[in-house]
Amino acid sequence: MPIHSCNATSSLHNLYDAVWTFVPHEQIDFRKYMTISSLVIECYSPDVEDPPTRRTPWCMLGRGLPENVLRCSGHIDLFACLHSAQDMDNDEPFTLPSLKHRFPLLQQLIIRNTYPDDGCTHPVYIKSLTDLPLTLQILDIRNSLIENIGQIVSELSPNLTALHLHNNHFPIHITALSPYLQSIYCHGETLTNDLHLPQHTSVISFIHSTFKYIYPHPSLLQHNLFRLDRLIVAGCHSPYDETILSIPNTQFSLKILHIFNTNSHKYYIHFANIPTKIRISSNDDLQNPIVIALNLASNYPRRMAEFFA
Repeated sequence: MPIHSCNATSSLHNLYDAVWTFVPHEQIDFRKYMTISSLVIECYSPDVEDPPTRRTPWCMLGRGLPENVLRCSGHIDLFACLHSAQDMDNDEPFTLPSLKHRFPLLQQLIIRNTYPDDGCTHPVYIKSLTDLPLTLQILDIRNSLIENIGQIVSELSPNLTALHLHNNHFPIHITALSPYLQSIYCHGETLTNDLHLPQHTSVISFIHSTFKYIYPHPSLLQHNLFRLDRLIVAGCHSPYDETILSIPNTQFSLKILHIFNTNSHKYYIHFANIPTKIRISSNDDLQNPIVIALNLASNYPRRMAEFFA
């Protein structure tokens, strides 16, 4: 299906420039879409025989796109299915081709399906992304079958300022976040490892998700306890007390202190258990200076825990 440049309102209350219903092996001249800065990508399974055929876009007048980019207005048929379900005879989800060179100025990418309108949604029939433009600042992935979201976020999105993840089907392993990240939203997600938040993160929201530990930047505790604009953790499986983190009116400073104290407690437990893990095979081991030092729970292990906490 062709890419349609339209101005509509997304669920994030932002404007996007174009909607692309991805069909594998479709021939598209991407040259006329290279100035697009905000894009929605949809991808439907071959068993969805009647993909979206009607939208209500807003006119894009004044957005400054070149004349050769398709504009639309009013109630018109934007989507005419160029491929039937039989044309897509692949039972496996698709790999999205490179976006880096097709949309070199892209700043916001939303991956989701919006059909049908009765509230029932189909998962986005994409299993992996290949790359993203370095200009990308906002990434929003919803209800997808994408398996490498963690790699995309960790390795291929160095300039992200906002990350939104909503009810994706596979666990997500994020090893690093963009140093410019300002907000992170996770709803219905499973994160498999600890998250070390950059210095500029100002909004944190985890709803109905599973995650391990959150490590805010130390400057939040050392310099300005009120720096976070929003910190919400609710309905999650996590190490934290949601009676503190789920209440909007709780002071941000108390929420930050609770996170730091919970993280510190983890380290204290770890180092306090060192004596129970030391193997003693002979009486000579009891005289080993290292064994003696590590059994002094009020000394070296405690100091190590304080250092890491």
